[in-house]
Amino acid sequence: MRRDFGVDHRGSRRLGPWEQWFWYLLAGVTYIAFGVYHKWVLNWIVGPLWLVTVVAAGPWVVDRVRARFRGPRPAGPAGSGP
Repeated sequence: MRRDFGVDHRGSRRLGPWEQWFWYLLAGVTYIAFGVYHKWVLNWIVGPLWLVTVVAAGPWVVDRVRARFRGPRPAGPAGSGP
């Protein structure tokens, strides 16, 4: 069963609860992993920016890439229009 979470006031797709968890977890793991090798990342400015960027831009980028590979959508079954 898939729930449709609709769109927000800007027309952007809303994330479901599991998808939100995924993006926040991804942001945290990538921040820690990147911070192990690049210490300049570990500060109070870059950390929140990293989190917001991954959580806000990540789903948008994935949606755009999926739409590009999916191609144009068919109009629907024959005879379904006016």
